[in-house]
Amino acid sequence: MNRFLKLSGEEKREVFQAVSLSMGLRPDIVEKDYWVCFMLHHLFHDCKYKDAFVFKGGTSLSKAYHVIERFSEDIDIILDWRKIVPADEDPWNDRSKTKQDQYNKLVNARAAEFYASDLVPCLNSELEEILGSGQWVAVDENDEMVINFYYPQLFEVEYLRDKVRLEIGPLAEWLPSHVTDIQSFVSEKYPQLFARKVTEILTIDVERTFWEKLTILHKMANFPANKNLPPRYARHLYDVYCMMNSPVKEQAFARKELLEKDVIFKQKFYYAKSAHYETATLKEISLIPADHIMDAVKQDYAAMKNMIYGDYPGFETIIEQLKELEMEVHNL
Repeated sequence: MNRFLKLSGEEKREVFQAVSLSMGLRPDIVEKDYWVCFMLHHLFHDCKYKDAFVFKGGTSLSKAYHVIERFSEDIDIILDWRKIVPADEDPWNDRSKTKQDQYNKLVNARAAEFYASDLVPCLNSELEEILGSGQWVAVDENDEMVINFYYPQLFEVEYLRDKVRLEIGPLAEWLPSHVTDIQSFVSEKYPQLFARKVTEILTIDVERTFWEKLTILHKMANFPANKNLPPRYARHLYDVYCMMNSPVKEQAFARKELLEKDVIFKQKFYYAKSAHYETATLKEISLIPADHIMDAVKQDYAAMKNMIYGDYPGFETIIEQLKELEMEVHNL
């Protein structure tokens, strides 16, 4: 166990506040970052099912690859579908769109049952050994594919959720991936409080995440006029902006075949007619949100300002650079 966990509540508060002052972050953000990293370490090192997980998404961009300066309070995890799919059953088998949709729902239902019956009880038992008695995790009441971790909170949260959401999905590709190092803000500033200041996590390659984010922007470019944009979508524009202004862009361009692989996967397991994934190609992909949602995206971006602890680029700057990126991709 790391020495930090043995500190009293008041001592932990003092450490969180000291890190907060040194980094210019609110203490509730520093606190939650610690528990995000704590949970990642537990899932990939101490959990009974540790070999069935791969780390992905926006939090990997900040904690594993350091290419965004946006606090990501949720953890996106891939569950190896072999945990819940019989050995003689292949999710990639040819099926009609209707049959594939039914199959996708079946796999998700199996996953939800696994979370409720196996993973949540397992995590609660394991975490009680570390944190003491308590109901530390539970399936989200509004989303059976999400497990909430109710960390021992010392600071009142502002703009944040008062829990860490584990968004665990079986319908995702766990390759290409490799082991990366992550560490919390606390272990970075006070390494003496930890037996290991970094933890090794199996993580989806950043180049795959780059192309996956671009297909999300393509979906936003084709967003239906009769639907409302869900909250927190603007983060994808910010994430792509940061990646295109880092070495990740050229690394991803060198692996441009990952775009087609992501599209093939989405067409089979996340088919959406309105997304027009068939045009998410190097020559046709669209990266600019549809006109009818542009104002909503701009407002959504303004609302996430408090989650960005580095430079906060202007919305118009992001849009202009995305237009340039779109042309670059078309010319690959």
